This record gives sequence, C-alpha cells and structure tokens, in this order.
Amino acid sequence: MACLRKSILVLAAAGALLTCGEGPSGPTRRVTAVVTSRDSVYLDVADSVVLRAEARDVNGTTIGEASIVWRSLDPAVATVTTSGATARVAAVASGTVGVVASSGSHADTTLVTVLPPIVATTLAIHADTAWALGDAFVMGVTSRTATGARLGHYTVASRSSAVLAWFDDEAEAVRATAQLPGEAYVVVTERGGTADSALLVVRQRPVQVRITPDSLVGFLERSYRLTTSVRDARTNPIPGQTVTWVSFDSGIASVDPSGLVAFRALGTAHVAARHVGGAADTTPVTVLPKPKLSLSNLEIGQSHDSLEVGVRQLSYRFYAYAENAVSPWVYLRVADSSIAAVPDSVPYVGVGGTFSVRGKHAGRTLVIGEAPLMAPDTVRVLVSTPRLVLGDPLGAVPLAIRGDERRPVRHLDDRLVGGTAPARRHAAGDVSLFGLDGDRPGPESHTVRDARRQRRQ
Repeated sequence: MACLRKSILVLAAAGALLTCGEGPSGPTRRVTAVVTSRDSVYLDVADSVVLRAEARDVNGTTIGEASIVWRSLDPAVATVTTSGATARVAAVASGTVGVVASSGSHADTTLVTVLPPIVATTLAIHADTAWALGDAFVMGVTSRTATGARLGHYTVASRSSAVLAWFDDEAEAVRATAQLPGEAYVVVTERGGTADSALLVVRQRPVQVRITPDSLVGFLERSYRLTTSVRDARTNPIPGQTVTWVSFDSGIASVDPSGLVAFRALGTAHVAARHVGGAADTTPVTVLPKPKLSLSNLEIGQSHDSLEVGVRQLSYRFYAYAENAVSPWVYLRVADSSIAAVPDSVPYVGVGGTFSVRGKHAGRTLVIGEAPLMAPDTVRVLVSTPRLVLGDPLGAVPLAIRGDERRPVRHLDDRLVGGTAPARRHAAGDVSLFGLDGDRPGPESHTVRDARRQRRQ
C-alpha cells in the first residue's frame, strides 16, 4: 500500500513538470523555426526596408516571448538596425547580401539585392506631332546602369498646357495627350536624378468642313447667312479658318464670300464651302414663294376680299395678318385715292392693328396691303351714292302736303339727316319734294299727290 501511494505521487510530479515545462501551452515552449516577412527584396542605394521575424513552435504557433537576433552578412552592402522582432535594412552599396533573423539554433534569411545606380535615362522618341486634339503619344523609357538596362522610379512633367503627360506603371511608358494647339516639352526624371525630354507639337490639321444648317429653306427675295466649322480628325473645331463659298445654281440661290445666301428664284440649288486644304461640305437650298400678307375683316358673314361703303362713310374694320413677317408694319394704299382713303400703315393684328376704309366719291377701286418681303393682298372697294327716302316720320302712310310744307329727309342706309325739305305745288295738284343732301352735288326729288286729290279718290 505504501508503494502504491509513492507511485501516484511520482506520476503527479511528472505531470506537473510536463505542464509547466516544455508542454505545448507553457511559457517556455521550444522554438523549432524562425520565419521572416520577406524572402527577398530589391533596393536602390540609400533606400531602406523594414523586415519582421517570428519564432514558432512545433505546431507553427508564434512564440511571442522568444528573442530574435538580426545581423547582416555584409554590412558594406546593407546594414541592419534592430528593434525586437523587426529590423530596418538600409542599402549602402550595390551588391547582394543576406540578412539573418535567428532565435536559438534556428534562423531565416532574407536576400537583399542593392541595385547598381542608374546613370542614364532615355525616352524612345524625342519629337512628335499630333494633328488633332485628343491624339495620344506613348513613349517608352529606358534606364541604364554601369552593368546594363534596368527600370527606375519615374516622375513625368509637361512644360505646357498643350500636352497632358503621365507615367503608366503598367505599360512602363510615358503617355501624353494633345490638349491645345501649341508645343510642350515632356520631361521624364528618374528618382536618381537622370532625365530625358521630348518635344511634342500639337497642330490641328483640317480634314472636314461642316455647314450650318445642313439644309436651308428660304423665301423668295430674302437672304440667310450660312456658317461653317472647320474640324480636325477628331471633329474638334479649328478656330481662325476660312472657306470659299460657291453656288452651283446662282440663278436660284447665290452666295457671297461671307456665306450670305440670296434667294433669287423658286427651286432648289446647292451651296458648297471649300477649305484650302481640300475639305468641303455642301448644303441644299430650297427657295419658296414669298409668304402672303392677308387683309381680313372682323365682321361675321362679310367678305374678306371686297367691301361696299357709302360716300363719306367708314367701312367695317379690317386687320392685317401674316406669318414669317420681317417687319411689324403693314403699309396701305388705295389704287385710286380720289374714290377712297385708308391709313398709311398699321401694325399686324397681333399687336392690335385694325383699319377702316373711308368712301370719298362713288366708284370702284382697290385697297392694297404691302409689307417688306411679303406678297401683297388686295380688297375690292365699291363706294356707292346714298339714296334718299322721303316719308312722314309719324307714320308709314303716303306722303301728302298742303300748301308749302317742310318734311324730314333720311337716307335708305339709315343715316339720318337732320332738317326738312322744301316742297313746291304744281298746277295739276301734284307737289315736288326736294331732298337736299349736303354730301351730294344735286337734289333728290320725289313727286307726291295733293291731299285734296287723295281725298277725292
């Protein structure tokens, strides 16, 4: 029994030793490997890089409390400054060196290559020309060391706003785009100080002409100014360019050196604009008849192209209307101004213009409405003589008079003329009644029966 108790104590002590000593979870685990953060690194002289290292146990678990020792195998090529598990490696001279991180008997090495210094940088082209805005340049870059070619770290600058330039890391080339007409030096500089440049020229070459509008419709005897745009291969306008204008049928539509088209006859012609470089454009020109002025009246049921008015009377109102007018005024005249009269001019009805015709003497004539670059319109005018109706204002009965009497007179067109007319008795008993109209050159007469004769009958 005593032997059994002694055996249990020995096993318990052994278990406690395993737990507190070299067990997998103990603070004094055994280091079985060291791993650095980089297998290899390339540096230029004077560059530096930070490396990290970890000590690991048999299960690959990091042992944070394990100490790491750093050292350079050739301090003449690269030096090491340590800080626990990290180290900064600084390149001193070109060459290759191993930087070792160790913990106990285990270690890992990072291969550090210090590149030889670049002694020259060269662009693939040194002059080029763009013939349109937006054209692109691609220029390869080569740097050389004492032992051969290598790539460096580059910055690119354009000395003018005519060209936008940058370094394309993926293509390992300088890219540039034409922005404005002009010239620009594009300079590529390697970090070590070597540089090269190229002169890029931007010149817009005219390759097309555009006429605006691309088709034209106008009215006879009017004009319209066409415009042009001379463009490069990427359709960018080129300022300051001139063209020569030509019409293929100047009898229908002619064009002057400034692009002003005159519509001369009905039909369709073509007008072209040509650049001295050879580019050209053509546009069709169609000439329509003049738009017509319209004289119309404001009275329902009345004719629009004729009217009747009495001497010294005003007609019902007319107005002038038109589309595509170039002037706000309509000019009026009468073919025979001794028969009727109208105002000299009126504005279009859209701005309130109306007019009436005043009769002057009996007869027929025309009212003519005209406007600039419009076809005229006419209204036939009949000026008539008013007729007199003689009657008793107190009743619709045959007119009878006794002795010398005066009777009222009125026109058939309901124009009331104030006053009375003198009457004269005839021997047979009839009476002549004279209606004197101040607007007429002579009297109107009407013979009536004596009242006594009427009674006898």
